[in-house]
Amino acid sequence: DYGYLIAHDQSGSATSTGSFGNLFIAVNISASGVVRADAFESVTTGDSINFADSVEVVGSITASSGISVDGNLTGSSTSEASFGKIHIGGLVGTADSNSNDLEIHNSANAGISILGGNTHYASVMFGDAANPNAGRIRYYNNDNSMRFVTNDSDRIIIESGGDVGIGTASPAVKLDVYGSVNLRSEYNLTWGGTAGANIPLIYGKTGDGGHLAFHSQGTDGESLRLDASNNA
Repeated sequence: DYGYLIAHDQSGSATSTGSFGNLFIAVNISASGVVRADAFESVTTGDSINFADSVEVVGSITASSGISVDGNLTGSSTSEASFGKIHIGGLVGTADSNSNDLEIHNSANAGISILGGNTHYASVMFGDAANPNAGRIRYYNNDNSMRFVTNDSDRIIIESGGDVGIGTASPAVKLDVYGSVNLRSEYNLTWGGTAGANIPLIYGKTGDGGHLAFHSQGTDGESLRLDASNNA
């Protein structure tokens, strides 16, 4: 145990250990293992890790409060900003092991903000090594529309007024579909709400006894039925 250790450069490995009251480094700390401290400072007070310049991490840095870096934080000598996993906030639950590279926890509301210029867009990209942005979600600030992209093509567009387009870039009504729409057998197409009295609906059934039924007053009764032979 030491009261203070003052040094210009300190280096070590995962097997190097030491117990110090306070550790002050004038220039650099280089470690191939883990550096841990209750109070590891380049400022006068605090229980977090604070650096005025850049920090390069080969192993891990663990702090009881937080890590504050005014410059750049890089994860290795060969790959800038390369980290194993990033966890922000106090632990609320356990994330899926296939989706925990970046976790944001908050016992109240939690969120991520992606802000772009007022004539540009903000986006999230999805892909792989061959096509790193094959899938995209983009919000265009210039016209306040949101677009969903798969396989490098726009698939769904939500305009600023709420009109939704599928297969079209310019939806003219609340739901504008360019292409066929399939309803499963024995499901309804309704107007004004879920199926019920005074809710107009069209009902379709496939297979044996297949027919198309029109209910102008909803479940109060059929107004017209077309059977499999096109008899009404």
